[in-house]
Amino acid sequence: MLHLQGPNNTTFGFGGGWRRWMSTGIFIGEHSDGMYVGMKPVVGTTNRSNAVINWNDDPFAGVVDKLSFVFTQANNGNGTGTNPINSNSLQGYEFMLLAPSTTVFNSQGTGEGTIGVGPVFTDAAPPQSRLHINAEERMNNWLQISNQTGTGQLASDGLRIGINGDNNTNVNGNALIYNQETRHLLFSTANNTNFVNIANGTTLERMRITSIAAPTNLASGGYGVFNPANLSGNLTRVAISHNPNSPVTRPLSLLHLGYNTGLVGFTPTSTDGWRNWMDIGTFTNNGTDNMYVGLKQEAGAFPANDKNDAVINWGDNDASSPLNGPDNLRFIFTSTTTGAGNSPANTNNGLEVARMVPALATTLPAPNFGMVGIGNFAPSGLNTGPADVVNAKLDIDGDLRIRTVTQDSNLLQVLVIDSNDKNRVHWRNINSFSLGNFCSDPQNPITDNYEIPLNNFNYHFTGQGTAKTNVGIGLTCATTPLGKLHVVQTANNTLLTSTFGISVAGRFDNLITTQSIAVGVMANAQSNNPNSINIGVWGSAPTGTTNFAGFFDGNVQVNGSINATGTITPSDQQFKQNIQPLSNASTLLSQLAPKTFNFDSTNFIGFNFDTKNHMGLIAQEVSNVFPNLVKESILPAEYDTLGNQISAAVNYKSLNYQELIPLLIAGFNEQQTVLNNKDSIIDNLETRLATLEACINQTGICNNHGGNGQDNHKENNQTVTLQNTNAIVLDQNLPNPFAESTQINYVIPADVQKATLLFYDMNGRIINEVTINERGNGSLTVYGANLEKGIYTYSLIADGKLIATKKMVKK
Repeated sequence: MLHLQGPNNTTFGFGGGWRRWMSTGIFIGEHSDGMYVGMKPVVGTTNRSNAVINWNDDPFAGVVDKLSFVFTQANNGNGTGTNPINSNSLQGYEFMLLAPSTTVFNSQGTGEGTIGVGPVFTDAAPPQSRLHINAEERMNNWLQISNQTGTGQLASDGLRIGINGDNNTNVNGNALIYNQETRHLLFSTANNTNFVNIANGTTLERMRITSIAAPTNLASGGYGVFNPANLSGNLTRVAISHNPNSPVTRPLSLLHLGYNTGLVGFTPTSTDGWRNWMDIGTFTNNGTDNMYVGLKQEAGAFPANDKNDAVINWGDNDASSPLNGPDNLRFIFTSTTTGAGNSPANTNNGLEVARMVPALATTLPAPNFGMVGIGNFAPSGLNTGPADVVNAKLDIDGDLRIRTVTQDSNLLQVLVIDSNDKNRVHWRNINSFSLGNFCSDPQNPITDNYEIPLNNFNYHFTGQGTAKTNVGIGLTCATTPLGKLHVVQTANNTLLTSTFGISVAGRFDNLITTQSIAVGVMANAQSNNPNSINIGVWGSAPTGTTNFAGFFDGNVQVNGSINATGTITPSDQQFKQNIQPLSNASTLLSQLAPKTFNFDSTNFIGFNFDTKNHMGLIAQEVSNVFPNLVKESILPAEYDTLGNQISAAVNYKSLNYQELIPLLIAGFNEQQTVLNNKDSIIDNLETRLATLEACINQTGICNNHGGNGQDNHKENNQTVTLQNTNAIVLDQNLPNPFAESTQINYVIPADVQKATLLFYDMNGRIINEVTINERGNGSLTVYGANLEKGIYTYSLIADGKLIATKKMVKK
């Protein structure tokens, strides 16, 4: 009817998208692109035509023309710039764009029809879905659904679905679904909304998110707020319905699963086993049966509302109800039904591990209701007979182990079981047993030998304290045991094989053959008191003609010092053979080199070395002179109770110092013989010298200065005082000889520019140089513990001149 053609016509022609029904309307063409706005008759009818807005394009692949809705503001024709989100720009602000997809096609090869709402769609970034809403920059992007007079039409009304826009990249892009009304948000599948009746509760929903203040259908009829606990209306409620035909429309807890309460029973409005504290948790309901898992707020908290107990609750009608009840709380484990698995865990019913029963045991009076059964009490389980039901406060089908039990020695009751009543537990007075009794009560002695097979287990006597935690053997009740184990033997016995009579109070035999070390008795004494005296083994033998506090038949290894008032070694001649005099002792002793040293207590903890300085010999050096005095020894490895090695074995050499005593005596005797000979020579020389002096005195040679044999000597006595304040003085070191340190005193006048002490070894090499900066009297302490024995010298140099040289001896 009206055809408008633009000036830009190309060789492609135009009107390729024109159809013959485009007769009543306006057709606009340019290039090969066209647009039609008009009417389109409905095929097969005589009086129906649809209003149509059409755009068309040539079939170029990859790029297609679109139908665009653009808003432009008055700006003198050309506009300002090309910004697509500026309505004053040349291109204007595009509100909506309709375009066929260039990536998704139907079976006829036509691109999917898409609608883009927003100003920034381009050929490179076209709409990606049937309806694609895209906000420019980082603006909020909402789809809002409301009705005029119900919800209202403001931004705060109705349902909003969208994403949040924000300049913060971590905040931008959060997806949001908001029902801004105080109403429910319902979700469902596989249901027809034509059958939904919100008012009577026919919602066909599968899940709802709501608040307490949102009105709902009431069990008593009508529609209103359901808040039986009188809680804040803004608290959240989530319901997941088991059957959408009977949905949860009145959720009672934060999460409500299953069905509404009151559907089965005599009172439809009843909340059944639900209580008003069942708020923050999960409430599951079916008929009159329900369960709650969540928190229960208790009073008395500080600050307020800060005491919430975790609760697992189940509810049902009680036993007085004509309906079935009450039900139980059961704990069931199910394993996979394929592959390896233990029955009944891999069966359909699974393995019941425990159950709680709100009934009364036949042995207890009311109102002591409530029982716990541990075991499989399910109908298909091990306890299926009428007599096998849970019938005790704690009914255990299996063994029992209690890891920790407190001790009370004053209690007299012990637990026993009745095998005729499925091992029901009772208590019994400990005095009724036939072995022993309290000290104040009549005794029950054993009548035959008694044995306790340990069966690869340990027998423990526990308890710690200063009294009443000891064990006495051989003691009457009137005698308090004086140790953790106190053994007294007052009668003779013949348990120790010997040629003479021996009475033994205690014996320990370690006859194990599979270990590298066998210990008969091990004792350890250790106190946390740093001032305590710790004694591992204490022995006493105060009476008798021959007393041994300890008797050891074999070698004794001691890692530490031995304190003794005396030691006695067998030395009777009857024990000795090949007796020969010890000669050349001085020569042998001269080959020994005594040392001072400290034991390495850090790397050899097991030897209990102290940190003091000691004097002694090196076993390796002694073995070159006296190999018989050196013995190869070993400190065994140490292991913990699990068999793990905590310290390795140490092989070392030991030295028999005691056998050096005869050598020292022989050496002393040899030296004494030499001294006696020298004394004889000295005595002879002194006699001859006295004779010579007497002879000289008789001749008067020494007193005759005048040569006439007369004493003309006249003695004149005079005194003189010498003083030199500028003298440089170097004293002899003291002590000298020295072992570890010595001190040198000196005087350096103030006019000396430079003073230095030089120290030399026995070969004349300088081993140290010390500059003396102070003037006047001074001293220098010299430490030489690590020097070898010998003679060393030291010299004082003042202003380049040697003042004095002294010798010092390191012993």
